[in-house]
Amino acid sequence: MNQKLIVRIPLAVGREDPLLALDTVNEAHGTFLTGILSKLIPTTRRRCPCVLMRRKSTKCCKTITCFCNWDEEDSMMKLIEPSLEYDMQIRAYRREFLGSGESMDGTSGLRRYEEPKDWLEHIKTLMDPESRPDGLVPAAQFIFVREEDDKIVGMLNARYVFNEYLEKFGGHIGYSVAPSERRKGYAKQMLKAALAKYKERGIEKVLVTCLKGNEASRKTILGCSGEYESTVYDAEQEKAYIERYWIDLSGTKG
Repeated sequence: MNQKLIVRIPLAVGREDPLLALDTVNEAHGTFLTGILSKLIPTTRRRCPCVLMRRKSTKCCKTITCFCNWDEEDSMMKLIEPSLEYDMQIRAYRREFLGSGESMDGTSGLRRYEEPKDWLEHIKTLMDPESRPDGLVPAAQFIFVREEDDKIVGMLNARYVFNEYLEKFGGHIGYSVAPSERRKGYAKQMLKAALAKYKERGIEKVLVTCLKGNEASRKTILGCSGEYESTVYDAEQEKAYIERYWIDLSGTKG
């Protein structure tokens, strides 16, 4: 079955954009178009596999609309442990949240650490029973990285055991997405990637919570098959109502 890739390329000011329509054949279309599009479109906003010549520049005045069987959620992402290799990206992530004044959820207290190396040392203490502060549980810290430009678009904190507070309010997972990278499906992708790690550990029910009224988080959880259980009031930390959702992994493939 033929598919069509429509490419709009802005011309000089005052001229209309031309429309380039190219018929392509099944999975071979990416290879077929590479030579043509690499000359016409040096940068793209979309990360479709049709366009194999992706560049790291974020400055782009060109757009691509692709009507192949591709979902934007299939963009290349990785959920990995942070390291000094991502020093500049960690700084940028923290700076963006400080600028917006928003809560830096799922970051193991990144707000308190100007130097990424100090933050990474703090993360190590959280995993070490000898140095972990009383009352805290072992927690694995992850960064969610977009491979095409190595940007950290989100962070996630995974707790594999509960304390009293987590069991009632905090849940297994805390996460955040950079303000500039929201409404792109990254929260759902990141949560799905984290759930796979719980599945690998044999944990088949995962508790994820969100503030009542946080519609974006609620949709993310529901999109990962979360089932609403109850709403509770957190009088200690959030001073707000918390919605609790359970995600059952027992029927998912590992």
